[in-house]
Amino acid sequence: MRNAVRGLCVVVIVAFTAHTFGEAAQDRRIRDAAFLLEAGKAGSFEIGATVDEIYSLAGRNYVHLVPLFIEGMFEPALEIQLPGSSTNPSIVARIREWPCSQFSIWSIEVRDRRFRTREGLGIGSTLGELRRHYRVEMGSMEDGGISAIIPSMMNMSFALDAMDAASNASKVKSIFMPADPKRVRRNRCPQLGPL
Repeated sequence: MRNAVRGLCVVVIVAFTAHTFGEAAQDRRIRDAAFLLEAGKAGSFEIGATVDEIYSLAGRNYVHLVPLFIEGMFEPALEIQLPGSSTNPSIVARIREWPCSQFSIWSIEVRDRRFRTREGLGIGSTLGELRRHYRVEMGSMEDGGISAIIPSMMNMSFALDAMDAASNASKVKSIFMPADPKRVRRNRCPQLGPL
């Protein structure tokens, strides 16, 4: 009888442990999906999403309309603060009323370290790590810095901490996703016809 009870206890413990680890892995996948960087997307925030969709996703108290002056020209943007982020704002999303005739996300700048590609790359990763996973083209930033551009990810651009010459040890300090109006028109408002 004792052996049967002992055996039953072992089975219950093993089943509970497997269930707990399974739930933890599922929670991690859900959490990772919320911070996944993909072509044109940072988690749930997607280029082409309307401003109203962003307010619904993040909550009105966590989204602020701000003026940017890129190259001296006014450009409206949304600063989005995500819960648990040590960076404020977590995301800066420039907005325009084109190509779908409604205010929507034009580009996304990610500043929150939790956002990662499927390969685990993001803020704090090195240029060498990016090169191990992607074909990288080097470019320049609006502020004069250097960026690593990934053509296969809709030209996602990883701003580096180097100003003159980047090395494989240069670290990513922010991530920029540029506009793709043809893709936005095709996916969000095809009734308006192609660009």
